Amino acid sequence: MDLPDKVVVITGAAKGIGKALARGVLEKGAKVCFSDINEELGAITRRDLATSYGEDRVAFVHCDVRDDEQFKNVFQVTKDKFKQVDIVVNNAGVCDEEDWEKTVAVNLTGCIRGTILGAEALRTDLGGNGGVVVNMCSVFGYQPSAFLPVYAATKYGVFGITKSYAAKPEMKENGVKFTCLCPGAVATDLITEEIQQVRQKLLNTTSLMSTDVIVEALFKLLIDTDNNGGALIVNDLDPDHHMKYVGNIL
Repeated sequence: MDLPDKVVVITGAAKGIGKALARGVLEKGAKVCFSDINEELGAITRRDLATSYGEDRVAFVHCDVRDDEQFKNVFQVTKDKFKQVDIVVNNAGVCDEEDWEKTVAVNLTGCIRGTILGAEALRTDLGGNGGVVVNMCSVFGYQPSAFLPVYAATKYGVFGITKSYAAKPEMKENGVKFTCLCPGAVATDLITEEIQQVRQKLLNTTSLMSTDVIVEALFKLLIDTDNNGGALIVNDLDPDHHMKYVGNIL
């Protein structure tokens, strides 16, 4: 998919991977409506991106992906400002094993909600132009994690909802494709000192990927045409599996 003048919705994009993705697609000529639960930081990021790429190409909506009405409003604002939606990136996520219910609600329930709303916005039979839903998964979406079991469980669910929606005949018939990104450890606030200590003990490394690598992976997902239901591993610390699809393409 060519990005110039396409409209991209990205959740959880006030900082980290989401912000990098927003900047990346704007660089390619797209327009972006991004959301985040942090309203103050979101406003700062919107101002930063609008200064660089134009007020007419950037919008920010405060949204907690656990709230159905707030999430629906993200798509309404996008359509009001840009008249269409072409790409949806469900990126919002947390990693909190102690507050595991929050982790499930944000990572899994929020992604399911974003998948459903994204599909509705894109389907040609509902007035959309077709497009792509990209769900942010993890390497722990297809392999276990003894030290982050709840986080891994949510990402297994993200993998499942992505592939299951990709298999729905009515989605293919109405021009909607579903894929997911499965990154390894990325240099964001999600990687705490505790996680780094465990990584050093188990993997003998504390190296982290740059968010630029994830931007490159998103471009690959959008360029590749035959990857409906595909889950792209993004782990440059593992050359044998970096930028490779896992699971069946549907």
